[in-house]
Amino acid sequence: MRLSIKYSTVFSSLMLFLFFFPISYATRTTVLLKYIAICIAGIITIAKGRQHYFTACCKFYYLCICYFIYILIISAANHLEYANLENVFSVIIFAVALVFFVTSLRRDEESFINAVHFVFAVYIIWDLMTLVMFPDGIPGKESIYGAQFLFGNKNNHTMQLLVYLFSAVWKCKFDRKWDKLTLILSVSISFATIILLGSSTTTVSIGIAIIGVILFWVGVDKASINSGIVVAGGLGMTILILLGQATFLAPIVNRFGKDMTFTTRTDIWVKAIPKIAEKPILGWGNIAGDEATELLGSINTHNQLLDSMLSGGLVLLTILLMVLFMIAKSANRIYDKNMKSTVNFFLIALLIKMMFEQIASASIAWFFFMLLYEYSMVQNRTYIRRSNIDKG
Repeated sequence: MRLSIKYSTVFSSLMLFLFFFPISYATRTTVLLKYIAICIAGIITIAKGRQHYFTACCKFYYLCICYFIYILIISAANHLEYANLENVFSVIIFAVALVFFVTSLRRDEESFINAVHFVFAVYIIWDLMTLVMFPDGIPGKESIYGAQFLFGNKNNHTMQLLVYLFSAVWKCKFDRKWDKLTLILSVSISFATIILLGSSTTTVSIGIAIIGVILFWVGVDKASINSGIVVAGGLGMTILILLGQATFLAPIVNRFGKDMTFTTRTDIWVKAIPKIAEKPILGWGNIAGDEATELLGSINTHNQLLDSMLSGGLVLLTILLMVLFMIAKSANRIYDKNMKSTVNFFLIALLIKMMFEQIASASIAWFFFMLLYEYSMVQNRTYIRRSNIDKG
């Protein structure tokens, strides 16, 4: 039996490997190779025809790109260091990569998802090995923010694990015998990673995603909940946590002897809110580095809603909310209830991550947004095709 590997799978794997290469290990060579791969990806996307390009660039992806463009504009308006040519170039790279990923997925779903899972399997296993070998952090990579691992500190592994698990679920639709084994292996590796990390946020988020994966694998007939309600509920819970820490939640949490500051996060939130109130509509732009540390006592707000408000006010927050609800709307179109419930579990995991961490500045978050959004489209095509075959 000959093993057939498509050129598209190889290039997609290379592109994904370079684009999401861990910053802590990046060198001039890897950065140069990344730029070369981006240029080739742009050429391939254009060469495949304008129809593919404009199909990929629907409203959802315009919003994703506008999120970063707006931050650049408002940063320039407030004379922040973030508004420079390097970051303008970074936004262009992000836009080209996003369009390439979308067109590659829509052109050859199986090839692209195989590439995604392969690349992230390599990174997750690499990360797991570093956790086993260096439980106190990789030597020579220490920072003021604590022990550093492959993806940074212990809170920075969630998005990579979500992509890894979600791609494992997606692979199961191809109905190959080894894909179910891949799913079991992915859950086992992810579970081992969160145990070794010991991060509360990562443990809860990935734990919920793992539950969704297990129920998907078992084939439990789960009730189908409107994904818009899931997103609205998650956002509502975030607001309750932000506003209720010092009021009605205090006696409840103190009853169980828990830390009311969520590891000092509420102290950071209290410092961020007055700054947000000064420019609630347009925001301040990307406040980073020493300026962020001086203002917040941290490099970011550790809450995505607050971070969007601080960076771009209600304008930027509206863009983010539109992206999330468009993902929910897309998920609601999934015919298969089991598939739809699985997406909801991943949405809950994502929303929990957003409650206690800022994720929108990382490309990996938007890549995961893309996978969630596209999942329903390809699943629906397959589901309808199989239903027609069964009826025939």
